[in-house]
Amino acid sequence: MITDGGSCSTISEVATGKQLWRTCDNMIRGFTPDGGTAIGGPAYPDGYCDVEQAALNARSGKLVRQWKGCFHSITAEDDQHFLIVAVVKNAGEENASRAIIRCDFTNGECELATKPYVGDLVLGS
Repeated sequence: MITDGGSCSTISEVATGKQLWRTCDNMIRGFTPDGGTAIGGPAYPDGYCDVEQAALNARSGKLVRQWKGCFHSITAEDDQHFLIVAVVKNAGEENASRAIIRCDFTNGECELATKPYVGDLVLGS
């Protein structure tokens, strides 16, 4: 369970209500399907794009991996990968190219999941 009090997030166990940890460094946006990893973005998001995304241990809050760039959205693909809409060219401009990248948070490597595209890309809901 995520309790978001503005720029800080508190992670609690649903069954007990026990607070596991709190962070003001990352805004928690979700979890991997197994619940083992939390998806974190900047506590104070930028208006155009988030400049970092993070994988955090869901039990302890410890940072597992962090990526820096210009990101529009993120979701867990499975228990070890995130899909991220990243700006790959001309950030902030009308003709900015975006692509979906697939990042493995066990080793930090990312690869293109789609070709760069000028226009909006949306991850499934």
